[in-house]
Amino acid sequence: MTDLSAAGPGPAPFAAPAPAPFAAPAAPEAPAAPAVVDFDAGQNWGSETIALNHPFKLAGVTYTQIVIRAASGNDVANYVAGDTGVVKFAVMLTGVPELVLRALHAEDYKIVARKVAGFLI
Repeated sequence: MTDLSAAGPGPAPFAAPAPAPFAAPAAPEAPAAPAVVDFDAGQNWGSETIALNHPFKLAGVTYTQIVIRAASGNDVANYVAGDTGVVKFAVMLTGVPELVLRALHAEDYKIVARKVAGFLI
């Protein structure tokens, strides 16, 4: 017979892991307050730059991008009142002459038109 007493106490008996302490779900973070636009200081709602896939030169000016500013309520009201069409609306938001917008490659024009029309939906 073998004496096992010299081998030591052996492995520890199996113990179930301690339950994790209960933690209440974290409260959702409050959304950050939107920044205030100060029209008195010359600020506006911002703009987006559209890089043209088909840059071109017209009347000595090279066009590689079109910058579209965010529409104001007045811009949309003028459009809805029928005081302006889609192209004129785009002219108001880009500051680009109508001739330039009409010279855009169709692919680029569709991108600009979708962005501008997005203010109307």
